[in-house]
Amino acid sequence: MEIELKFKDLIRYIRTKGTLMVLVKYMKNHITLLIVFIVLFALAFIFDSPEEIFNGYINILQSPSVLISDYLRIGGLGATLFNVATIMLLNLVLVKKLGFRMTGPIFADIFTIAGFSFFGKNIFNTLPIYLGIYLFARIQKLPFRSFIIVVLLSTGISFLVSFMIFGTGWPLYLGIPIGIISGMLAGFVLPAFSAHTIRFHRGYNLYNKLFLERPKIAKFNKLKAFEVYSDQVAKNLSKMKPKKIEDLDRIFGFDKKNIEIFGAYLVNFISKNTK
Repeated sequence: MEIELKFKDLIRYIRTKGTLMVLVKYMKNHITLLIVFIVLFALAFIFDSPEEIFNGYINILQSPSVLISDYLRIGGLGATLFNVATIMLLNLVLVKKLGFRMTGPIFADIFTIAGFSFFGKNIFNTLPIYLGIYLFARIQKLPFRSFIIVVLLSTGISFLVSFMIFGTGWPLYLGIPIGIISGMLAGFVLPAFSAHTIRFHRGYNLYNKLFLERPKIAKFNKLKAFEVYSDQVAKNLSKMKPKKIEDLDRIFGFDKKNIEIFGAYLVNFISKNTK
Protein backbone atom coordinates (compact mmCIF):
# COMPACT_ATOMS: atom_id res chain seq x y z
CA MET A 1 0.00 0.00 0.00
CA GLU A 2 2.82 2.39 0.92
CA ILE A 3 4.68 1.65 -2.33
CA GLU A 4 1.48 2.22 -4.31
CA LEU A 5 0.99 5.64 -2.65
CA LYS A 6 4.59 6.65 -3.38
CA PHE A 7 4.15 5.64 -7.00
CA LYS A 8 0.98 7.72 -7.28
CA ASP A 9 2.79 10.67 -5.71
CA LEU A 10 5.59 10.30 -8.26
CA ILE A 11 3.10 10.25 -11.17
CA ARG A 12 1.36 13.32 -9.75
CA TYR A 13 4.72 15.11 -9.38
CA ILE A 14 5.71 14.28 -12.97
CA ARG A 15 2.39 15.58 -14.28
CA THR A 16 2.81 18.79 -12.27
CA LYS A 17 6.46 19.53 -13.09
CA GLY A 18 6.74 17.87 -16.46
CA THR A 19 8.74 14.77 -17.45
CA LEU A 20 11.74 16.76 -18.72
CA MET A 21 12.16 18.74 -15.49
CA VAL A 22 11.97 15.57 -13.39
CA LEU A 23 14.61 13.88 -15.55
CA VAL A 24 16.91 16.92 -15.37
CA LYS A 25 16.57 17.07 -11.60
CA TYR A 26 17.32 13.35 -11.36
CA MET A 27 20.27 13.52 -13.76
CA LYS A 28 21.91 16.26 -11.68
CA ASN A 29 22.12 13.96 -8.69
CA HIS A 30 25.43 12.31 -7.76
CA ILE A 31 23.77 8.90 -7.88
CA THR A 32 23.45 9.05 -11.67
CA LEU A 33 27.19 9.36 -12.25
CA LEU A 34 27.82 6.74 -9.59
CA ILE A 35 25.56 4.33 -11.48
CA VAL A 36 27.43 5.08 -14.72
CA PHE A 37 30.71 4.33 -12.93
CA ILE A 38 29.40 1.01 -11.62
CA VAL A 39 28.09 0.00 -15.06
CA LEU A 40 31.41 0.84 -16.76
CA PHE A 41 33.36 -1.01 -14.07
CA ALA A 42 31.13 -4.07 -14.38
CA LEU A 43 31.29 -4.07 -18.19
CA ALA A 44 35.08 -4.02 -18.05
CA PHE A 45 35.11 -7.38 -16.25
CA ILE A 46 32.36 -8.77 -18.45
CA PHE A 47 34.29 -8.17 -21.66
CA ASP A 48 37.76 -9.15 -20.40
CA SER A 49 39.35 -11.20 -17.64
CA PRO A 50 41.05 -9.50 -14.66
CA GLU A 51 44.46 -10.50 -16.04
CA GLU A 52 43.69 -8.98 -19.45
CA ILE A 53 42.40 -5.81 -17.80
CA PHE A 54 45.49 -5.51 -15.60
CA ASN A 55 47.92 -5.99 -18.49
CA GLY A 56 45.93 -3.67 -20.76
CA TYR A 57 45.69 -0.98 -18.09
CA ILE A 58 49.45 -1.07 -17.55
CA ASN A 59 49.88 -0.60 -21.32
CA ILE A 60 47.53 2.40 -21.16
CA LEU A 61 49.42 4.00 -18.27
CA GLN A 62 52.73 3.47 -20.08
CA SER A 63 51.57 4.86 -23.43
CA PRO A 64 52.64 8.39 -24.55
CA SER A 65 48.90 9.17 -24.77
CA VAL A 66 49.36 11.85 -27.40
CA LEU A 67 46.00 12.75 -28.93
CA ILE A 68 44.55 10.79 -30.50
CA SER A 69 45.83 7.64 -28.76
CA ASP A 70 43.29 4.86 -29.15
CA TYR A 71 43.20 3.14 -25.76
CA LEU A 72 40.99 0.41 -27.25
CA ARG A 73 43.88 -0.59 -29.48
CA ILE A 74 46.54 -0.05 -26.80
CA GLY A 75 44.87 -1.81 -23.87
CA GLY A 76 41.71 -3.50 -25.11
CA LEU A 77 38.05 -2.85 -24.37
CA GLY A 78 38.04 -4.03 -20.74
CA ALA A 79 41.08 -1.99 -19.74
CA THR A 80 39.71 1.08 -21.52
CA LEU A 81 36.37 0.88 -19.71
CA PHE A 82 38.27 0.39 -16.45
CA ASN A 83 40.30 3.53 -17.24
CA VAL A 84 37.14 5.55 -17.92
CA ALA A 85 35.58 4.27 -14.69
CA THR A 86 38.61 5.20 -12.57
CA ILE A 87 38.77 8.71 -14.05
CA MET A 88 35.05 9.20 -13.35
CA LEU A 89 35.45 7.94 -9.79
CA LEU A 90 38.44 10.24 -9.16
CA ASN A 91 36.47 13.32 -10.21
CA LEU A 92 33.30 12.22 -8.44
CA VAL A 93 35.24 11.85 -5.18
CA LEU A 94 36.89 15.24 -5.74
CA VAL A 95 33.57 16.99 -6.37
CA LYS A 96 31.99 15.28 -3.35
CA LYS A 97 35.00 16.01 -1.13
CA LEU A 98 34.87 19.71 -2.00
CA GLY A 99 31.19 19.80 -1.09
CA PHE A 100 29.71 20.69 -4.49
CA ARG A 101 26.19 20.02 -5.61
CA MET A 102 25.89 18.36 -9.01
CA THR A 103 25.29 21.43 -11.17
CA GLY A 104 24.90 21.40 -14.95
CA PRO A 105 28.49 22.53 -15.74
CA ILE A 106 30.03 19.99 -13.34
CA PHE A 107 27.80 17.22 -14.67
CA ALA A 108 28.76 18.07 -18.26
CA ASP A 109 32.47 18.36 -17.42
CA ILE A 110 32.62 14.92 -15.80
CA PHE A 111 30.96 13.30 -18.81
CA THR A 112 33.34 15.21 -21.11
CA ILE A 113 36.29 13.87 -19.13
CA ALA A 114 34.83 10.37 -19.31
CA GLY A 115 34.52 10.63 -23.08
CA PHE A 116 38.10 11.75 -23.54
CA SER A 117 39.31 9.01 -21.20
CA PHE A 118 38.92 6.64 -24.15
CA PHE A 119 42.01 8.34 -25.61
CA GLY A 120 44.68 10.41 -23.91
CA LYS A 121 43.54 10.66 -20.28
CA ASN A 122 44.35 8.33 -17.41
CA ILE A 123 44.73 8.67 -13.68
CA PHE A 124 48.53 8.77 -13.89
CA ASN A 125 48.79 11.78 -16.18
CA THR A 126 45.85 13.61 -14.58
CA LEU A 127 46.98 13.83 -10.95
CA PRO A 128 50.08 16.06 -11.54
CA ILE A 129 47.84 18.63 -13.30
CA TYR A 130 45.42 18.65 -10.35
CA LEU A 131 48.32 18.98 -7.92
CA GLY A 132 49.65 22.01 -9.78
CA ILE A 133 46.26 23.77 -9.53
CA TYR A 134 46.10 22.88 -5.83
CA LEU A 135 49.54 24.42 -5.25
CA PHE A 136 48.47 27.59 -7.07
CA ALA A 137 45.42 27.87 -4.79
CA ARG A 138 47.55 27.36 -1.67
CA ILE A 139 50.19 29.91 -2.70
CA GLN A 140 47.55 32.49 -3.65
CA LYS A 141 45.64 31.65 -0.44
CA LEU A 142 42.47 31.00 -2.40
CA PRO A 143 40.03 28.13 -1.81
CA PHE A 144 40.82 25.17 -4.06
CA ARG A 145 37.10 24.61 -4.61
CA SER A 146 36.81 27.96 -6.43
CA PHE A 147 38.84 26.44 -9.30
CA ILE A 148 36.69 23.33 -9.74
CA ILE A 149 35.79 24.06 -13.39
CA VAL A 150 39.45 24.76 -14.22
CA VAL A 151 40.40 21.51 -12.48
CA LEU A 152 37.89 19.41 -14.39
CA LEU A 153 38.76 20.89 -17.77
CA SER A 154 42.52 20.84 -17.11
CA THR A 155 42.70 17.19 -18.17
CA GLY A 156 42.74 18.43 -21.75
CA ILE A 157 46.53 18.80 -21.44
CA SER A 158 47.15 15.75 -19.25
CA PHE A 159 48.79 13.92 -22.16
CA LEU A 160 51.80 16.22 -21.55
CA VAL A 161 52.80 14.14 -18.52
CA SER A 162 52.66 10.80 -20.35
CA PHE A 163 54.42 12.17 -23.41
CA MET A 164 57.32 13.59 -21.39
CA ILE A 165 57.78 10.25 -19.60
CA PHE A 166 57.09 7.68 -22.29
CA GLY A 167 57.15 9.55 -25.60
CA THR A 168 60.52 11.30 -25.57
CA GLY A 169 62.76 8.26 -25.38
CA TRP A 170 64.38 9.51 -22.18
CA PRO A 171 65.29 6.97 -19.48
CA LEU A 172 62.61 6.64 -16.81
CA TYR A 173 64.78 8.05 -14.04
CA LEU A 174 64.88 11.26 -16.06
CA GLY A 175 61.49 11.15 -17.78
CA ILE A 176 59.37 10.51 -14.67
CA PRO A 177 60.45 13.59 -12.67
CA ILE A 178 60.43 15.81 -15.78
CA GLY A 179 56.95 14.58 -16.74
CA ILE A 180 55.48 15.06 -13.27
CA ILE A 181 57.07 18.50 -12.84
CA SER A 182 55.89 19.53 -16.32
CA GLY A 183 52.34 18.50 -15.41
CA MET A 184 52.47 20.39 -12.12
CA LEU A 185 53.80 23.52 -13.84
CA ALA A 186 51.07 23.32 -16.47
CA GLY A 187 48.44 22.96 -13.75
CA PHE A 188 49.99 25.83 -11.78
CA VAL A 189 49.67 28.35 -14.63
CA LEU A 190 46.19 27.26 -15.77
CA PRO A 191 44.16 29.26 -13.18
CA ALA A 192 46.14 32.43 -13.88
CA PHE A 193 45.91 31.84 -17.61
CA SER A 194 42.14 31.30 -17.45
CA ALA A 195 41.77 34.56 -15.54
CA HIS A 196 43.59 36.47 -18.30
CA THR A 197 41.98 34.83 -21.32
CA ILE A 198 39.16 37.35 -21.13
CA ARG A 199 41.68 39.98 -22.20
CA PHE A 200 42.52 37.98 -25.32
CA HIS A 201 38.94 37.96 -26.62
CA ARG A 202 37.87 41.23 -24.89
CA GLY A 203 35.47 39.38 -22.61
CA TYR A 204 32.55 38.38 -24.78
CA ASN A 205 30.83 36.84 -21.80
CA LEU A 206 30.20 38.87 -18.63
CA TYR A 207 29.25 35.70 -16.79
CA ASN A 208 32.76 34.29 -17.32
CA LYS A 209 34.27 37.49 -15.95
CA LEU A 210 32.05 37.38 -12.87
CA PHE A 211 32.95 33.72 -12.36
CA LEU A 212 36.68 34.53 -12.49
CA GLU A 213 36.32 37.64 -10.34
CA ARG A 214 34.53 35.81 -7.54
CA PRO A 215 37.64 34.31 -5.82
CA LYS A 216 39.35 37.73 -5.94
CA ILE A 217 36.39 39.41 -4.25
CA ALA A 218 36.31 36.59 -1.69
CA LYS A 219 40.02 36.94 -0.92
CA PHE A 220 39.95 40.73 -0.58
CA ASN A 221 36.87 40.74 1.67
CA LYS A 222 37.90 37.61 3.60
CA LEU A 223 34.83 35.68 2.51
CA LYS A 224 34.34 32.19 1.18
CA ALA A 225 33.74 31.99 -2.56
CA PHE A 226 30.17 30.69 -2.20
CA GLU A 227 29.38 33.63 0.13
CA VAL A 228 30.13 36.16 -2.63
CA TYR A 229 27.52 34.96 -5.13
CA SER A 230 26.44 31.65 -6.60
CA ASP A 231 26.73 30.61 -10.25
CA GLN A 232 23.03 31.37 -10.73
CA VAL A 233 23.40 34.83 -9.21
CA ALA A 234 26.34 35.46 -11.54
CA LYS A 235 24.00 34.61 -14.44
CA ASN A 236 21.39 37.00 -13.04
CA LEU A 237 24.00 39.75 -12.73
CA SER A 238 25.20 39.19 -16.30
CA LYS A 239 21.61 39.48 -17.57
CA MET A 240 20.50 42.47 -15.49
CA LYS A 241 23.84 44.37 -15.65
CA PRO A 242 23.15 46.61 -12.62
CA LYS A 243 24.41 50.18 -13.13
CA LYS A 244 23.78 51.47 -9.61
CA ILE A 245 24.19 49.98 -6.15
CA GLU A 246 20.41 50.17 -5.70
CA ASP A 247 20.01 47.84 -8.68
CA LEU A 248 21.74 45.05 -6.76
CA ASP A 249 18.76 44.92 -4.43
CA ARG A 250 16.67 43.70 -7.37
CA ILE A 251 19.03 40.85 -8.31
CA PHE A 252 17.31 37.63 -7.31
CA GLY A 253 19.45 35.57 -4.93
CA PHE A 254 22.05 38.27 -4.26
CA ASP A 255 22.80 38.48 -0.53
CA LYS A 256 21.73 41.96 0.62
CA LYS A 257 24.47 42.20 3.25
CA ASN A 258 27.08 41.99 0.47
CA ILE A 259 25.81 45.26 -1.02
CA GLU A 260 27.56 47.21 1.75
CA ILE A 261 30.68 45.00 1.60
CA PHE A 262 31.51 45.06 -2.11
CA GLY A 263 28.43 46.42 -3.88
CA ALA A 264 30.16 49.55 -5.20
CA TYR A 265 33.11 47.54 -6.50
CA LEU A 266 30.84 44.99 -8.20
CA VAL A 267 28.76 47.65 -9.97
CA ASN A 268 31.94 49.39 -11.13
CA PHE A 269 33.36 46.06 -12.34
CA ILE A 270 30.21 45.26 -14.33
CA SER A 271 30.15 48.76 -15.78
CA LYS A 272 33.76 48.50 -16.97
CA ASN A 273 33.19 45.12 -18.57
CA THR A 274 29.97 45.91 -20.44
CA LYS A 275 31.25 48.86 -22.47
